[in-house]
Amino acid sequence: MTMSFLPFDSSETISGPETFHIGTRSEPAVKSVLLHVPREKLRIPSFRGLVKRPRIAELLKNSVTQFPATFVCGRSGTGKTASVASFAAKNGHAAWNSLEPPDVHWTSFANSTLAAVRGSRSGRKKFGADELISRPDIKDISRFVDILFSPDRKQRDLLVFDNVHYVFDTPWFREFFELLLPAIPESTHVIFISRSKPPFPVWRIRSKQFLKIIDEKIFAFDETETAKLFEMNGFPARLAPIAYQNCFGKVAHMLRFAEASADGK
Repeated sequence: MTMSFLPFDSSETISGPETFHIGTRSEPAVKSVLLHVPREKLRIPSFRGLVKRPRIAELLKNSVTQFPATFVCGRSGTGKTASVASFAAKNGHAAWNSLEPPDVHWTSFANSTLAAVRGSRSGRKKFGADELISRPDIKDISRFVDILFSPDRKQRDLLVFDNVHYVFDTPWFREFFELLLPAIPESTHVIFISRSKPPFPVWRIRSKQFLKIIDEKIFAFDETETAKLFEMNGFPARLAPIAYQNCFGKVAHMLRFAEASADGK
């Protein structure tokens, strides 16, 4: 089973589903809702002055080759989103979904994910009312995964979920995560970006070679990358090793350290 992501047209706003049920399957629908997905949410982020990190690019490339999914985790400022975005931008058929607080609701999460994957060029997609409900059970989540990975063109594709930590505490994320990974087609890779690891054991999933975890220690800048960062931003080279030692390779902290040092001279 394979799938292909259509390129996202940033000039349009994705809306959908047209209608969906509010409540559970045992409850009647009480109203219909139209959800709008901002185009920025589905756009691969771009960053100015990005340091090229062949080490990280090769790490992600190897993970894509060897595993169905990759989980990148690290505290804010470690450069995880920037590096994954740079990697995804080089993939001609990548889909991106930057999760936000409203995505704790299953309908919001499922709707924006389908919008990212299907990349509606018309600006909206129609989905049956039974496809997306407010509080999904395991059958609903399984059906959604089947819809998400519907057969299409044979190409290697990439699906990225950024800020996954927003949905960790939802009643559906663990079931979605554990159903999704075994169902990922051979031609597809999924990357999760989060500030922390999943809040439940993943050793069984990892033992089955479904998931590669890249944590903050691996993803943080090394000394060579820190030197390049300071050179690109015009900071004194002598400050690079000091910043690295004090900020543990966290790019945002190192830049603030450099700016403060430059102001204080």
